[in-house]
Amino acid sequence: MIRIRILLVVLALLNTFRAQAADPTEAEKKRIYEQVNAAWQRIKQVEAKLRSPEYYAPVAQRLALYCQSDPKLFPERLTSAWFPEPAADLLDGDGWVNPRGADIEFGGGFYHFGYSLKGDGRRSTRAKKVWNLYLYREDRAPILLTSVTLKPAAQVTAGELPGLIEGGFDRQISAGKAYAYCEKVAFQLRTGRIAVAEETCRQWIQAKPESWQARLALTHVRCRANDSETAATDLVGWVKAHQNFAYWSYVALFALREQKVPMALDAVRAALKQPFIEPPGTEGNRYYLGTSDAVVAFGNGDYDLCLAMCEKMLEATPQEAWWRRSTLRVKAGALAMKGDAVAAQSSMEDVKKVAGDHADNPAFAAADQPLAAAIARKDISYLRNWRNWVDTVENWFDPFQETGESRFFYPESWKGDTINPKAEGSEVP
Repeated sequence: MIRIRILLVVLALLNTFRAQAADPTEAEKKRIYEQVNAAWQRIKQVEAKLRSPEYYAPVAQRLALYCQSDPKLFPERLTSAWFPEPAADLLDGDGWVNPRGADIEFGGGFYHFGYSLKGDGRRSTRAKKVWNLYLYREDRAPILLTSVTLKPAAQVTAGELPGLIEGGFDRQISAGKAYAYCEKVAFQLRTGRIAVAEETCRQWIQAKPESWQARLALTHVRCRANDSETAATDLVGWVKAHQNFAYWSYVALFALREQKVPMALDAVRAALKQPFIEPPGTEGNRYYLGTSDAVVAFGNGDYDLCLAMCEKMLEATPQEAWWRRSTLRVKAGALAMKGDAVAAQSSMEDVKKVAGDHADNPAFAAADQPLAAAIARKDISYLRNWRNWVDTVENWFDPFQETGESRFFYPESWKGDTINPKAEGSEVP
């Protein structure tokens, strides 16, 4: 089985070369085989360690306590910071926990393996809960490693979590893990320690003074500490000294989430003056950010600003069909709101031309028809509520999405990141 998987990986890598119109040389083929074999040797070493009591015993105890604790204490995805040493240091594992069991996955791609904890209903009683820890490996039967017996009331409390977890975040930070600071701040917000989270943000900035994400996280945290106005002023001051299109778009979305409408519109205007590029070190496709900017302007009644941002995107090269269609739809809505029905209908005709590149996606036509119909009947009430017609797949850019903990950075009044509340999975009631 291992040999078959090695062959699959090698074939995938060779196909990558061919897709790039570059046939691999014999030396490159040999290098690929050597790299893949080295990776499999590493996996075999990790699996051997996972079968050692030194590794699995602390994991079994910790996961069992997690499963018996309040589920609200845990994010949807647990990083290695949540796991006990030494298993936490093996690989960048991802974990999931719920009252029925827990998993830690150490592999990915072509091969999955890790720990799986399951409740033992047959042996559990009112006086005890029994949990079984297995080593699972893809295409093989799981191996029972150990069992843990706990009293039903045994659990981890919110007050105990920091002592268990924060050392793991610090190890990740020392190892240079990209999102470790952000995840640590999210954990501190999750456990209600705003002042501690603010101090962590300042340590983050001290370690990475050019990090926009650190500045943005600090600003949101300060808003949670009732320091909203000064925090916003400080963020704008920093962006003015380091300005680019992406940074101003981040400010616009920060202000939108914190219900600072004039600040959001000013940030969109500032973004409009910047080169339409994706500077190094930023996140978010430029069209993604620009579309968000245009919708911010539209949603707050500045249709001229919305149209200006749409034109900025439509004039850019190269064009991306997905975003061109999205931009033309927003442009059509803004033109209709300004009373120019002819131009709005012309923009919708352009939408059809772009949608032709995605003829296999019937959702496009279904989404475009209500917007076109509202423009034709000059239904201003329908059009003004942009949530009626923006694409259901679009979300606001989320600078903290990798943590899975965005809601702890944003105010309670923020209803989620889905632009259209009708979208699947939306948090908007």
